[in-house]
Amino acid sequence: MDLYTARGEALSGTPWDVYPRPQLRRDSFLNLNGTWDFTVSTCNQPPEEFDRKILVPFCPESLLSGIREHFPEGHFLCYHRKFTLPEGFHRGRVLLHFGAVDQVCDIYVNQKQLSHHIGGYDAFSLDITQVLQEENELVVCVQDDLRSGTLPYGKQTLNRGGMWYTPVSGIWQTVWLESVPETYIQALDIRVTTGSAQISVTPALEGTVFLQGKAYPLVKGCAEISPESPRLWSPEDPYLYEFTVEAGEDKVQSYFALRTLEIKEVNGIPRLCLNGKPYFLHALLDQGYWSDGIYTPAAPECYEQDILAMKSLGFNTLRKHIKVEPQQFYYDCDRLGMLVMQDMVNNGDYSFFRDTALPTVGLQKCSDRRRHRDPLLRETFLKTMTATVEQLFSHPCIC
Repeated sequence: MDLYTARGEALSGTPWDVYPRPQLRRDSFLNLNGTWDFTVSTCNQPPEEFDRKILVPFCPESLLSGIREHFPEGHFLCYHRKFTLPEGFHRGRVLLHFGAVDQVCDIYVNQKQLSHHIGGYDAFSLDITQVLQEENELVVCVQDDLRSGTLPYGKQTLNRGGMWYTPVSGIWQTVWLESVPETYIQALDIRVTTGSAQISVTPALEGTVFLQGKAYPLVKGCAEISPESPRLWSPEDPYLYEFTVEAGEDKVQSYFALRTLEIKEVNGIPRLCLNGKPYFLHALLDQGYWSDGIYTPAAPECYEQDILAMKSLGFNTLRKHIKVEPQQFYYDCDRLGMLVMQDMVNNGDYSFFRDTALPTVGLQKCSDRRRHRDPLLRETFLKTMTATVEQLFSHPCIC
């Protein structure tokens, strides 16, 4: 699919109509992307009227959103839509998921506030079972305080130019619903070697992992898997092991790859080794900006197109630069064979003279603790860095 076709599909149908979480898939999925009501307000309460339309999941600054405008600091971007659940969808509990919303948002379902989320790059979800009606009303109010620099912001700036780019506000990843049983698998933790995988389930449920026709018991939420004739993952052979987890009434599908990445001394020199052997990372910088969607490409197929283009040019690694992408990007890197060096998203202030010019010529060497003393900034960075690691840890491509 070329970019023009992707753009046309985004504008004509439901954008990004793919399962948003490839490593924890269920058969229940209701995509809430598409045309929402939109307005700008001075408070975080649901407004009485919405005077515009916006195409979710594209940020209002983007061409694809239909808005193409950045709103002043102190204003709230308010989104609204209605939804009904398909017959047979409700299986015990209903979860509302957001891929990412930049930066601080309040979620209302049927006039009840259910969530206050802080952070523009991590996925989050909430249980909306208790407030569901036959027809439901969803309102999302978002504030983006880019000037403070407290929360991670990446390459965004109010006055773009040089190495700083267009700001992004509001919903910029998929919004979706999922139905689960009363007791369900909330997360999978996957840890691998070159010969085995350890699958851990949260909460620690009893059940079974199925892989290649074999059943492996979940004991206290953990299963040890050792595939016969292990096939190792690499950019040259990105082999993925598909598996299914069944626990109680819940069932999810996922995948892992067998591979190790470590620093080993080879001929007296520390080397980065993939699967025990020195591996040269032929990499380029991937900043994840798009001309029409800014933070969000017109369609998920755009990621595959980019990755395959880079592989055709001989690259085997992308440095994902101070941005956390939708899960689809990492899944495509997993299955197509592209290593990813994942940056942590920056917060705080920046000075070209202090942070780039002087260190480059060797005239300034001081510890980070002396330069970034604000405890709130440090605490926020560490918290969001931890969230990034937890969200991406199990992807084989992450190095």
